Amino acid sequence: MAEHARDLALARRVVAGDRSAFDGFFRQHFPRLYRFVLLRVERDADTAQDLCQQVFERALRRLAAYRGEASLLTWLCQIARHEIADHWERHARDRHRHVSYDQDDLLRHALESLEAEAGASPEAQREQRDLHLLVQSVLDHLPARYGDAREW
Repeated sequence: MAEHARDLALARRVVAGDRSAFDGFFRQHFPRLYRFVLLRVERDADTAQDLCQQVFERALRRLAAYRGEASLLTWLCQIARHEIADHWERHARDRHRHVSYDQDDLLRHALESLEAEAGASPEAQREQRDLHLLVQSVLDHLPARYGDAREW
């Protein structure tokens, strides 16, 4: 229980605007929270960083409500669970929006026709490759309704 009392005191100092308390709060909890999140996002370091940032932002907005019934780390991990669940829900929705040109012969042939001619300059080949990547990126990020319309 003494740990929870220390956590509650730290939380109150952070809420009061004590910069050194915030620095200590961050240094103490970020590494452990990061490892917690990293394991739950398939070791994607960028996603883990983003989610940890979201957890800390959310936690700081709600820190005044922290009652010390659990450790701050436990409290942060509970917030992280919600952020991770939201992440995977968004990921599942986005996966349905993905339009793969490999699965559409007409689209694949059209994109391949953009390939540079064999004798084209390296700059022209690079521009064609960039255009190809740009078109693929646009297709990958189309909202689901546009992908559905294209498939119809």
